Amino acid sequence: MFDNYSGPSKQAAGPVPGQTDASYDPSMPYGESQVMTAEEREQAEVDDLKAQIEAEQMATNEVGRRNYARMVEANERLRAMNTQLLENSETLNRAEANTDRTKAQADISGVNIDDLNAANTSMFNFAANSKGRVASRAQKKMNIQRQHEAELEQAVEDGDVVRKWEAQLQKQPDAGKSQALLGAPGKKKDFSKYEFEDDTGRQRELNEEHDEIVDGLLDQSIQLRKQAEFQQFILKDQNEQISRMTNKVETAGDVVTKQRIRLETRYK
Repeated sequence: MFDNYSGPSKQAAGPVPGQTDASYDPSMPYGESQVMTAEEREQAEVDDLKAQIEAEQMATNEVGRRNYARMVEANERLRAMNTQLLENSETLNRAEANTDRTKAQADISGVNIDDLNAANTSMFNFAANSKGRVASRAQKKMNIQRQHEAELEQAVEDGDVVRKWEAQLQKQPDAGKSQALLGAPGKKKDFSKYEFEDDTGRQRELNEEHDEIVDGLLDQSIQLRKQAEFQQFILKDQNEQISRMTNKVETAGDVVTKQRIRLETRYK
């Protein structure tokens, strides 16, 4: 009787009555609604968009943090270079002071040669050994020494590159103009109009983090520009100092040579 029976028909299961084919989800438990309403579909799309926006914000902040770290490193390197340049300026200052001292000693040695010549002149040579001539030579030495001290003071003032840099900054009334145009770091901004109406606080957190990163980048860029301008100023000042020292060395060398020739000519 049942020899030809092969079981229930194997037709594909149709949708639940009242449901459309497009909305049917066989993975959902039986008895639960398997229909996604238009509102639910719209909310799902909004949620996906929010997730994409937050992912983009996080990626942007990550790039900003890496750039900030690079700028901090660049500032540290430039600051170290400027520190070395300032040490070089101190070395040049000492060298210039020694050059001035050599020139002064050469000038004084010339007066000493005059004293020596007068002493070796006949005691009856009143022109060379008069009190007036002796006092005149002594006064000449004092004048040379005073001039030398004044030159040293001027050299110290000229060699104070930091003081000259600060004085130059005071002459720049528009020094903060670029910063004002870019916006002062640290000023909090209102991000409410950029946040989701149902924001849980995550988007505001990302926006505030982005604001802090931008402020940090702005501050580092300002510092980087200042460090670069200071370095340029130091190098220009050192070039001027080297040129000045070259002239001083040549002058001092000429004076020393002149006094040596006087001695060799008279007492060789």
